[in-house]
Formats: sequence, C-alpha cells, structure tokens
Amino acid sequence: MGLGGRLRHSRYVIWDWNGTLLDDMWLTLRVTNSLLADRGLSLLDRETYREVFGFPLVDYYRRIGLDLDKESFKELSREWNLLYETEREGCSLFLGIGNLIESLWLDGWGQCVVSAYEEKKLKELIGFHGLCRFFSEICGLDNDEGFGKIELGLKFVENFYQKIDLDTTVYVGDTVHDAEVARAMKVECLLVSYGHQSRCRLEATGFNVVNNTKELFNKLQSWQKES
Repeated sequence: MGLGGRLRHSRYVIWDWNGTLLDDMWLTLRVTNSLLADRGLSLLDRETYREVFGFPLVDYYRRIGLDLDKESFKELSREWNLLYETEREGCSLFLGIGNLIESLWLDGWGQCVVSAYEEKKLKELIGFHGLCRFFSEICGLDNDEGFGKIELGLKFVENFYQKIDLDTTVYVGDTVHDAEVARAMKVECLLVSYGHQSRCRLEATGFNVVNNTKELFNKLQSWQKES
C-alpha cells in the first residue's frame, strides 16, 4: 500500500534495513573475509570491521586492502553480492524487531524502508521476513554498489512530503552514512550501535545512539511524547 490519500500518521519512522532491522553483519564479514582470503590479504575481525566499514563502498574497499587498480570496483562488488545472496536468507531480524515494528504499526505510526540494498532484492527479503504489510513504502537503490542513498532519501521526501510531517519523522539507521541521509532529508535521526559500525563512530554524528531494540523502542516512545 502506498501513501495515497490524506495524511494518516502523526508519527513516521524511516528504517534502514541492513544492520538496523536485519542482523547480517556476520554474513557481511564472512563474505568480505572470503574476498580478502582469496587475495592473500589480512582478514577482519568483528571489531576491526565495525571501525573501518563505511560509505562510499569504494573507499571502504581500499581501506581493507583491495587493489582497485588491479580489479574494478564493479567486478569486486559483483563477486561480493553473489556470495552474499547465496546465504542472505540465513540472516534473521534482530531480536524484538518484528514485535517493535508491529507495535508501532498498531499504535498508528507510519513506517517505510529506505535502504542502500538493491530494491528488487530488498523487497524480496522483506517479504521473506513477513514485514511488507507494515511499510507504506520500500525504497532501495537501482544498483548493487551502494551508490545513491542520499539521493534516494531526497527523492522520498520529494514524492511524499505532502503525506508525512517531516517534523515528526525519525530516521533509524546503524551507520554514519544514515546520519548523513537523515540530515539531507531534514529529519530527526536515531542510530543503533548493534549494527555495522561502532558506537564511538555513531556518537560522533551528534545524534542519539541506542544499544539494543529495547532501548530503541523506549527512545521512540519518549520521542513521540516530546515531539
């Protein structure tokens, strides 16, 4: 269901997907280390990964030692995505996320997903986890290389600004880039530290950071009362 008709929700959540709703860091790390091992490069542990991962992905690839003078970013991305897609359905939602999304939906919140994941795959995976009915929109990229999330967020605002109140909209994500997207969209941002980047990096954005889904639920509820 789209956002047609008159404004229905006084509160709205824009969700990131990977690392915010979907617990896929273990798979991301496994696939990345597979690429590194094949090239004789040092592997990443969980803590190191969370300190070096980021957008744009081309810069992240260079940081972990991949030589983009010898191999194209496009080819490396294709290899990475093929490995990820073979195991993606082994990724679960974070504990309590399904209940949180349904609770907000029952409480009258509007919700959508804006993700750096390719849109067709994004919709398939959200459908696999049975969440489609809770989201008014599911917006992903038109590529597998992580390019264009800020533009995607701005397009969402352009298309639906008359249907939602940006002053009572909050963007929830797990990376510094999510904070950048939220700022570009001119909406509040709440970051989760259980995803792809460390709490220290997230705190540097100046936005509120929570450690788990219980804290996330409590913060959203308190934000609703304050706004």
